[in-house]
Amino acid sequence: LKARDYKFTEEDYLLAAYNGFMAGVEACLDAGVKADALDPPARMFGDFGYNGALHYMAYFCSSPEEDESDISRRRWAITRMVLERGGSIDLMNDKCMTPLAMAIWQVNDTFARFLMDEGASLTAEDMNGHRPLEVARRVLERDNDYIRPRMEALVADIEGRMKEAGIPLVKPARPTSVWVC
Repeated sequence: LKARDYKFTEEDYLLAAYNGFMAGVEACLDAGVKADALDPPARMFGDFGYNGALHYMAYFCSSPEEDESDISRRRWAITRMVLERGGSIDLMNDKCMTPLAMAIWQVNDTFARFLMDEGASLTAEDMNGHRPLEVARRVLERDNDYIRPRMEALVADIEGRMKEAGIPLVKPARPTSVWVC
């Protein structure tokens, strides 16, 4: 079997991203797999539903200052490649979580800031109607001494960005209805 004869699938792409296999991600994208492919839920992160490559990176991309490993560098490179190749920074999984919301939920403040710097939406709501700011405040409620300083700084950063963009910190009330993302 030659590489050119192999039909790359979304599963190949997402497994390559999940495992930090940059050449595999690139081969799949070159073969026409969409950068916004979503993975079936039970395989990797069943708790979080269908996820895209950026959702996985939100979970696994550690701060370059905290982790100088080869796989960490590859995951950051995969993140950039996915965005350069048309991946949506605001792709929602079936729980309506964007990669930004996932990064915040996982206390990955470095990746969350990267996504915000790249233009991630501060108003995207998950299936519970939580924007990134509300997700960060919920994480802050975990009352964990390790995450508290990081999350307090992230909440302040999100609030500052929202104020600068003219986005109200308190969501306007909306009628109760069935929420579909």
